[in-house]
Amino acid sequence: MKKLLLITAVAMILSSCGQKTTKQAGVEATDAIPVTAIGDLVTNPLEFGDKVVKVEGVIDHMCRHSGSKMMVKGSDSDLSVHVQLGDLASEFSVELEGRTVVLEGLFQFEVTNKAELGEDAPEKAEGEEHDCAAEKAVAEALKAKGIDPAISPFIKLAKYEIK
Repeated sequence: MKKLLLITAVAMILSSCGQKTTKQAGVEATDAIPVTAIGDLVTNPLEFGDKVVKVEGVIDHMCRHSGSKMMVKGSDSDLSVHVQLGDLASEFSVELEGRTVVLEGLFQFEVTNKAELGEDAPEKAEGEEHDCAAEKAVAEALKAKGIDPAISPFIKLAKYEIK
C-alpha cells in the first residue's frame, strides 16, 4: 500500500514538471477559439471588436509604472497589441519580457480622434465602460467625412499561458 502511494506521488510530481504556466481570471476554458494573428487584429480592429480572441506572441514590453499593461508582438509581423492585465497584473513582471505567451481575452478598440467629428460624434451607451458598437459608429462617421480614424486596439486579458 505504501509503495503504491509512493509511486502515485512520484508520478504526479513528474507529470507536473516542465508544464507550462496557465492562469485564467473569470473565464471558462475555451480551447475551441482559434489563434488569431496579432497583425490581423491591429489592421482589422472593427472586425474583432467585442469578441473573445486568442493570440500568440512575445511579451515586448511590460509597463514599469503601473504594471497593469503590456505590449505583445506578433510573430507574423512587427505589429504589437496592447494588453490590459486587469486582475492578473500581479502575475506579470518585467522578467517575462521576451517570453512567448498565448493570451485570451476580450478584444476592444478606442477611436482616439473623435474630436475631429465635432458635434456629429455618436454617443456611447450610457453606463457602459466600453462600447465597441459606439466606437465602430465613430470610426464609420470619420471615414464618411474622409478622415482616417485613429484606432487604439487592446485586449482585456482573461486567460494566459507562458511558454
